[in-house]
Amino acid sequence: MIAVGDGVRRMKRDERWIAYASRPFLGSIRLDGSKSLTNRALILAAIADGPSELIGALASDDTCALTNALAACDVSSSAEENSLRITPRVGGAPLRGGARVNLGDGGTPTRFMMALAALADAPIEIDGSRRMRERPVAEGAALLREVGADVAWLGKSDSLPLRVSPVQQQAKNIRVGKTASSQFVSALMLIAPKLPQGLALEFTEPLTSESYIDLTLVALEEWGVHPTVDRHEDGTLARIVIESSRIQGGVHHIEADASSAVYWWGAAAIIPGSQLIVEGLPSTSHQPDMAVREAIIRMGGVRHETDQGCGIAFSGDLHGIEVDASTWPDGAVLLAALAAAAHGVTRISGLHTLRVKESDRIAALENNIRLLGCPVRSGDDWIEIVGPCAGEFAVTIDPRNDHRIAMAFTVLGLRRSNLTIRDPSCVEKSYPRFWDDLRSLSEPTQ
Repeated sequence: MIAVGDGVRRMKRDERWIAYASRPFLGSIRLDGSKSLTNRALILAAIADGPSELIGALASDDTCALTNALAACDVSSSAEENSLRITPRVGGAPLRGGARVNLGDGGTPTRFMMALAALADAPIEIDGSRRMRERPVAEGAALLREVGADVAWLGKSDSLPLRVSPVQQQAKNIRVGKTASSQFVSALMLIAPKLPQGLALEFTEPLTSESYIDLTLVALEEWGVHPTVDRHEDGTLARIVIESSRIQGGVHHIEADASSAVYWWGAAAIIPGSQLIVEGLPSTSHQPDMAVREAIIRMGGVRHETDQGCGIAFSGDLHGIEVDASTWPDGAVLLAALAAAAHGVTRISGLHTLRVKESDRIAALENNIRLLGCPVRSGDDWIEIVGPCAGEFAVTIDPRNDHRIAMAFTVLGLRRSNLTIRDPSCVEKSYPRFWDDLRSLSEPTQ
């Protein structure tokens, strides 16, 4: 049995007990590349004009599922210590059709693969896990049909599994209304340079998670594609035009993952004496979850930056805030867990997409925070927590096979203690090294 403060102890194969962090988190940590940027880079590399080397690419359940799906369509890959080489199909259509691929729990990989299949030389069948079969894909199918592809449901209507047949007669101008996920729009943007006419997207309503569309625009620019972007007076997107063009292969660096960094920023904010930098993640990053750091600072964390990256330092007790997380809903899961350690009321709004993620994240947050003894209530797109939770009675957290729920409550357990995480391996979906990094940060410095 390890001493309290050594971070984490393995119990049963499917549970981990989280100990109180008796030592501050000091120094720096280097994370793998961004999951969002790696997924975008994989699609662009698959249709680039030559091989690409992705430096710092994330290897996780989601990204590996997408890499395997590409391999089934004749796009090869080879991994080295810190890079992934992607070699597109030689000649002809970007993808070989006729494949059947399964993207598991991956929402982004599934939706990106649906769009990519529209460029193949024959139909591709796409499936996923039981949970993924429950998640929305109908809007993506509708957009693909507007572009000129055909989508057929192979089981339940509007759900996986489905078959995408390639674009025949392409339409260039597409009007986009309200969507359940920005991933559908990003998927079309990524394949647009390889459509014969390019693509013009006109947005008739404000976009869901528009910050991720901005991230896709950044990715396209880095790969040599230069969209024309029109915005309304308030800065929201009005129209994006992407002309048919080359996608430049070569060496591309993947930034450290802000969505993984949030857990260590949160830990530094609640563990006394901590001062922690995430290396390779500049404060100017366009990743949407960078906003989590600013929210933690509003709660009382201290801004901490060096030439190597950006971080958080501990200053004392956190306090509740009211915040709109509509542009960074995934990061809001960590913020809700921190709220259970903060003094006062925290209200987080803009969370409607969390109902249809790997779990119903709002329900998972509410149920688990209530187990800890905090008053909590929620609505369709908001949650309100009154902290701090009192007591150190034993609590087992059920993350519902959701990586972000598991990691967020692990952070809270470092301050509260006597907390067990069920199904800890679910973190491999986005952050396979999470438990190793936690152990490393918890060990005494030499």
